[in-house]
This record gives sequence, structure tokens and C-alpha cells, in this order.
Amino acid sequence: MTIWGIAILFVAVVLVSTLLVMRGGKDGRAARRDLRRLRAAEKRGPDTHAAAEARRNMYMNQIPGKGTLPGGP
Repeated sequence: MTIWGIAILFVAVVLVSTLLVMRGGKDGRAARRDLRRLRAAEKRGPDTHAAAEARRNMYMNQIPGKGTLPGGP
């Protein structure tokens, strides 16, 4: 394997690991799933105020240990 092959392999491993870390753990996936559910509820029914308010509250109440919005890095 040449030096270019090793370099490309190294860059690929770093890129994949970075993407996995940015994606988040179970808490982040659960928060994104809840947000998708709330957005779908907003579009579905005529009374969307409760679903919209719950979604906005999720953005305001950050997940403990996270520095940004739910599911963020």
C-alpha cells in the first residue's frame, strides 16, 4: 500500500468517526424523533397550537450536557 493509500484511508476513518460523533447518541436520536413527530402533528391537525408550542419548548429547554439545540454537538 502506498503512502497515498494510507493517507486516504486515514482521512476516511477520521471523516467517518467525526460524522458518527456529530450525529449524537441515543438522547440525540430520541430528541430528533420527537421533533419529527411534533412537526408532523403540526401539519396534520387543524389545532396545531399545542404541537407548535411543545416543539418550541423543546428548543428552549436544552438537553442537559448539550451546548446547543436537541441533538446538536
